Amino acid sequence: MSVRTLWRVLAAAGVLVALAAAGLGWWLSGYVASDAFHQRLHAAVRNATGQEPSWTALDVGLFPPSVHVEQARLGDGSALAVERAELQIAWWPLLARVLVVDRVTIEGGVLHGVRTASGMAWPWQAPAAADAERGAAGAPASDEDAAARAGGRSFRFAVRRLDLDDGEVVITDQTVDPPARLALRELRGRARLREGRTLSFDLDGRLDGGTLRAAGDVAAAGTLAATITFDALPALLFAPYLRDDARLGGTLAGTIALRGPARAPDAADIDLRLGDADFEIGDARVNGPVSLHAELRGALARPSGRFSLDAADAELRYGGVFRKPPGAAASAEGRLQTDPDGRVHTEEVRIRIRNLGGQGRLEWGGDRPLTAAFDAPAFAVDGWGELVPALAPLAPQGRLAWSDGHVAGSPPTVTGRAELEAVRLHPGGRGPIELRGVLLADGDTLRSEDLVADVGGQPVALALILTELGAAARHQTQIVIDEADARPLLAALTGKSDALEGPVTLRAQLAGPVAAAAARDGLEGSIEFAAGPGRLPGIAPFRMALAQLESLIGGLSDRRRARLEPFLGDAFEALTGHVEIADGIAHSDDLVLRYPGYALEANGRVRLADRSLDARGRLVLEEAAYAALAGAEADPAGPLRVLPLAQIDGTLDAPRVGIDAQAALALAATFATAGKRDKVEREIDKVLGKGAGRDVLDALDGLFSPRRERR
Repeated sequence: MSVRTLWRVLAAAGVLVALAAAGLGWWLSGYVASDAFHQRLHAAVRNATGQEPSWTALDVGLFPPSVHVEQARLGDGSALAVERAELQIAWWPLLARVLVVDRVTIEGGVLHGVRTASGMAWPWQAPAAADAERGAAGAPASDEDAAARAGGRSFRFAVRRLDLDDGEVVITDQTVDPPARLALRELRGRARLREGRTLSFDLDGRLDGGTLRAAGDVAAAGTLAATITFDALPALLFAPYLRDDARLGGTLAGTIALRGPARAPDAADIDLRLGDADFEIGDARVNGPVSLHAELRGALARPSGRFSLDAADAELRYGGVFRKPPGAAASAEGRLQTDPDGRVHTEEVRIRIRNLGGQGRLEWGGDRPLTAAFDAPAFAVDGWGELVPALAPLAPQGRLAWSDGHVAGSPPTVTGRAELEAVRLHPGGRGPIELRGVLLADGDTLRSEDLVADVGGQPVALALILTELGAAARHQTQIVIDEADARPLLAALTGKSDALEGPVTLRAQLAGPVAAAAARDGLEGSIEFAAGPGRLPGIAPFRMALAQLESLIGGLSDRRRARLEPFLGDAFEALTGHVEIADGIAHSDDLVLRYPGYALEANGRVRLADRSLDARGRLVLEEAAYAALAGAEADPAGPLRVLPLAQIDGTLDAPRVGIDAQAALALAATFATAGKRDKVEREIDKVLGKGAGRDVLDALDGLFSPRRERR
């Protein structure tokens, strides 16, 4: 064959192929436009999904074979709809009436799924219900019936690749009441069928202001392996899954890896971070970032598995009992278990809060409140005033161990046992007061057992009860002190080491609020005390009164002052009294401060806020002190003399004594008879008669003698 002949044969073959292709294209376009094709495609989709399909435009191309669809809907379009779609169809399967789509490109698609107790339901997953409905209406319920109506066998349908742009997926969860709705918008992604058996997908979109990406595989057997990654999702989306007394805010970021049956995955690995969390359940509250890792297995509606939680950068609160500030360690790890009744509890939980480490257990859900149990070996309580408001005014240090701890209810009740190992307190910034013994928590009450305090090196027996634990906590305190050294004792309690020197014995029953702002003004109770011998540095009542007496009667001679010197010091023999405390006022009506040669008897009050004095009293002078004042010889049988005090004011640290001027002058008038009683009696007898002198002087003595027994 010549070259020219060969070219003619090839040209003729090309013309034949072109004519055949043109004819096939003309036939295919006509076939796609025919009612028969539309009926068969309609039947294939209906039998595959169980719902009636519709479309406004359906065009076909030849090179490559393709179908362009506009305004496609499944049913009423609320569950599945496509604004525009392009299908690239494989040539050869068409000859066997198999519609194999190499690639589907969708723009503006909408997909609505429903989660029920049995799993996820998609629009194409209810053929049985659709068949029943069609059968009731007289429509064919099988592929063969549909094919018969279409004039032949039905198409089989498969898709190898799906590309999506600007789609929307809406999930309605009917497992909660009211149903929750999640809408994923601006969805872009692709799905591919690999080796004809495994569907691989990769999608991303926006969910209420956050971003979400899902990637994974669905095997032909219906098993799922997928990872969902998200960022800045509003935590409020998940509020419907909380109990009625719970509240959730903040934003979520992290990943969730799901495995198992596609309709109901039974394994989930979770890594979450809740930024700026605002979570509240019962009396428990979380504010700030929290991270969670969990490996859950079984039905995810009843989660069970390992978990770990870290809230170091968050603030944690439980009623008014507990507050962990941001920056303090707070973590937990253990096992989560959900009972068939919906009750969730933890097992084998290791908890760390600040420097505390121990074992705990939580329970919540169902119709029961959140409860917690906790045990911890000995740990340092330094800085725990930040965590337990009731301890804040005491600035605790030292170590304690906690056992049999249990918290439940709203408002919360606490039970447990705290063993104090040399716990040091600093009330009002003073101290330390070192405690040893046991504290027992019972409901909203904390009471002591065998509690002993070391206050400035002095032993103090304490019985303590705290009630209404929290910001409004109150105390009932019993204090017993026997022959303690007052100087270090008061230094620890008041911060003033020079207020009193000498031994002191005290019995106190006190009650009031714990909070520093109200502790002083709200204090009430009683104190019995005895002290001495000792000193009240700088406080010498007789010396104060003498200075005022001299201003009335003139200065004393050096000789008389020298005789008075033993009575002018600040060393006392005994101090006794009883004090009642209420409304920020300490009141006493039997205070006796006994010095060498005299005693100060007083009654009045002290304002605790500023330690100011408002009292009255008298100086009861023994004969030795009176004789020295009068410049006479002491009479061992001489009576006691009284110098009334007009006022005792100033403060406890710097008291002022004011004498009664008239009484002072009258007392001074007795100086003339001091040491000369017999002579004066005789002179009076001469004027008034025998015995009159003694009666007159006895009456005069009575004006300046105590009206109550000398203590």
